[in-house]
Amino acid sequence: SVENSIYVMGVQIEEFEIYQYNIDTDVWTNKKRNTDIFSYQSKETNWSQPCYYQTIQALAVKNNIYVLGRGVQGLEIHQYDTISDSWKTLKQSPFFKDKNGWNFGEAYFATIQ
Repeated sequence: SVENSIYVMGVQIEEFEIYQYNIDTDVWTNKKRNTDIFSYQSKETNWSQPCYYQTIQALAVKNNIYVLGRGVQGLEIHQYDTISDSWKTLKQSPFFKDKNGWNFGEAYFATIQ
């Protein structure tokens, strides 16, 4: 949550949807979708595979929500600014790559926290 709102998000066919629920006003708002999030890997990373979609997580820090997800080439990090309703892609992590075995089974990718 950020201030008086709860944000609900998810990946759907090469875009990341985000919705805001304002606790004080009891109103849902459709926020800016990110069609770039995870999309540069969409052809090589099939997001319907558990070794990718099960690693997607979100973390709220001040007025930002950080969305992380493991792809073939490592951990992707995207920042959603709740004030400006805008997205920014941050530097990709060189860790958790497929070539290092993170796609071999749930015993590996499910441990990413």
